[in-house]
Amino acid sequence: MNDLTKQLFKELHDQPYSKNMVMPPPFMKDLDMQFLSYDAGKGAKISFPVRAAYNNPMGVTFGGYFGIFFDAAFGPFSGITAKGPTTSMDLNICFLKSLSPKDKELIIDVEVVSHSKSYLLLHAKAYKGDNVLVATANSRMLILDLSRAGKK
Repeated sequence: MNDLTKQLFKELHDQPYSKNMVMPPPFMKDLDMQFLSYDAGKGAKISFPVRAAYNNPMGVTFGGYFGIFFDAAFGPFSGITAKGPTTSMDLNICFLKSLSPKDKELIIDVEVVSHSKSYLLLHAKAYKGDNVLVATANSRMLILDLSRAGKK
């Protein structure tokens, strides 16, 4: 894990709501997710290695992994941006080109489209290692108000 990734997960871990949370979550360690850049409140660039274990029977990355990659990028970015817990309301993916282990790396560029008191609207583009656009995604993230938790 590179220094920027460690720093950003520490920032998530140090937030008051995350006292009992494991940061980064174990599955993200398995994905070997790395923040390459971070622009507070605006966007981030995140990389994932492309592995043969992600392949479908045709030898290309199973489409469901794109959901994992985008969600794994949106999740920590939204928590840092909102300065609190968030959850995905929706995740819409547009597949454009295939991805395979020969591509070695997937780069996801995340950007904030809108940030209100209750929601973050995010857009991302995923590129193969040779800068070819392979998918895009949009997500609406609910910013959780923990002061209302357990109240009726």
